Amino acid sequence: MSKETKKNPISYRELINTYPHFTRVWLSEFISFVGDWFNTVAIYTAVQELSNSAQAIALVMVVKMLPGFLVAPMAGPLIDRYDRRKILLILDVVRLLTALALIPAYHFESLAGLYILSFIMMGCEGVAAPAKSTIVPMVVPKHHLATANALGGGTWSICLAIGAALGGLVTQKLGISAAFFCDALTFLWAFALLWPLPAMPPKKQESSKQTMREGLVYLWARKYLLILASLKPMIGLLGGAFVLIPIYGTDIFPKYSGPLFVGLLYAHRGLGAVVGAMVIRIFVGDKLSTLRRMIIVGFTCSALAYIFLGYSSTFWQALLAFFLGALGTSMVWVFSNTLLHNECDAQYHGRVFSYEFGGITLFISIFSWLSGYLMDSGYSASFIAHLTGYLAIIPIVLWLVALFLRAQKNRYKFDHRLELRSLILGRKASVQTKSNTDPKNDAHQS
Repeated sequence: MSKETKKNPISYRELINTYPHFTRVWLSEFISFVGDWFNTVAIYTAVQELSNSAQAIALVMVVKMLPGFLVAPMAGPLIDRYDRRKILLILDVVRLLTALALIPAYHFESLAGLYILSFIMMGCEGVAAPAKSTIVPMVVPKHHLATANALGGGTWSICLAIGAALGGLVTQKLGISAAFFCDALTFLWAFALLWPLPAMPPKKQESSKQTMREGLVYLWARKYLLILASLKPMIGLLGGAFVLIPIYGTDIFPKYSGPLFVGLLYAHRGLGAVVGAMVIRIFVGDKLSTLRRMIIVGFTCSALAYIFLGYSSTFWQALLAFFLGALGTSMVWVFSNTLLHNECDAQYHGRVFSYEFGGITLFISIFSWLSGYLMDSGYSASFIAHLTGYLAIIPIVLWLVALFLRAQKNRYKFDHRLELRSLILGRKASVQTKSNTDPKNDAHQS
């Protein structure tokens, strides 16, 4: 058992009270997430108002997901070279100004301006998200990383409910420009929270290159870590679920159709993500070997949930399916984060977490678009649900391969230690025998 697993677990409240630097980073992320939902509701409303085009609305999804993939090659080396606190502060200033610039872009009815500014904001998020992931193990000891990651993983889900509701209310009552202004204020608030933190330079590098290529070479040479770092991107294989929520909330069940029921589906998805991130670990514990096994459980839960969704005949069954599907992927998200923090060399954290973030944004974009394309081509929602569930088998198989590779490597190390120990004992025995048969010893004894 690793040293950190012997420590007593810590509650979420104790974590927040014990590690003030972590609390500031977590609160800044919480506030930024709330602002993101203000922005999302306002952007969709603005584009729909200015264009009334389905393609224009679909393009919003692209500009909100693709930047994370495009900036990954630059984000990783940047985070591993420079003070992470300064990076986050600069990004908050850029996003503050960009959010404010959305107001005149909307006022002058510039769709291009809305797209470009949204692209810049999400490009900043593509750097900020992995940067915050690298800060967590710098401000929280290893034996409490599981709790910190669980709290961070549940934050997004809670903000989904709070931010989307507040964003919708502000957009409807006060207007789109007011929602953009509120989003800008969240970045100012996040800046104020991060400002008192001490400098957070990366771990001293063994190499002066610090390129993304070097980070990928590091992963490629360690296949277990490569698959571990690919688990979040493989959640993107289930991107069809994003397309299915509005479909199941409007077209599948005639008696349960409309914005209220779309909202209920999103709410259950958010609730499942909270349970998967923050509740499950209370029962399974923080032992790393347990977390490795629970990743299989998480993907299996999601696979079965979406297959079940394809057979669902009532709205309540659909609610359960989306709840369980999000529960499973949330477990994978949090547990893989904890494993990477513990098992990946800290000097590569920036590049590894950038690889993760870029991968999941790319995969979600691809498989969301693919699901929409298949439905426009005549395939049913139940077919997409089944396909989404069966795609979850791919990461299950790959993770089993990763665990096998890890077991083989550990077995090799164990056998090598046994050989070394036998060799040392053999030499000691040889020296002792030689000493007992030495004639000088016999003469001395006489």
